Amino acid sequence: MTGPTGSDAAGADADIERFLPFFKAFCNGTRARVLGALFRGELCVCEITEPTGQSQPLVSHHLALLRDAGLVRARGEGARTYYSIDWERFDEYVNGFLQFVEASKGWTKQHAVAACVNEAAVASSRRRSATEAAAAVDQSPAAAPAGAAAAARTRNKRRKPE
Repeated sequence: MTGPTGSDAAGADADIERFLPFFKAFCNGTRARVLGALFRGELCVCEITEPTGQSQPLVSHHLALLRDAGLVRARGEGARTYYSIDWERFDEYVNGFLQFVEASKGWTKQHAVAACVNEAAVASSRRRSATEAAAAVDQSPAAAPAGAAAAARTRNKRRKPE
């Protein structure tokens, strides 16, 4: 499978964005510790506060974020709510991301060089066109002063940093 080229590159950006909820879950230390506790099995909030060293309201807040991301399931039993990893969804994220990375590896190796070569060819073509236009103007006897001025402007434009 090859990666995106040209306008398809925007699609690749959108493809990788589907993994944001998964990575956001791990980019916060508290959420990562909550997930670490849940890797051992189903727990209620009071059982998560001690291993994470966080207060019950803070753990509840992060559990809600993890639930919204689809990584954690909640199950009510009496007055307590028990939380567990949604392994099906978790595996979808992990496997999907690994497939995305493998597909992107092929794209970066095959297309990055081609993109650089293409950009160099376009730049070279523009330089040739500008040089040829300046030469044509310079050869015209009636436009000799204007041709020299145009060639000077072209040279000056190339020297200015962008």
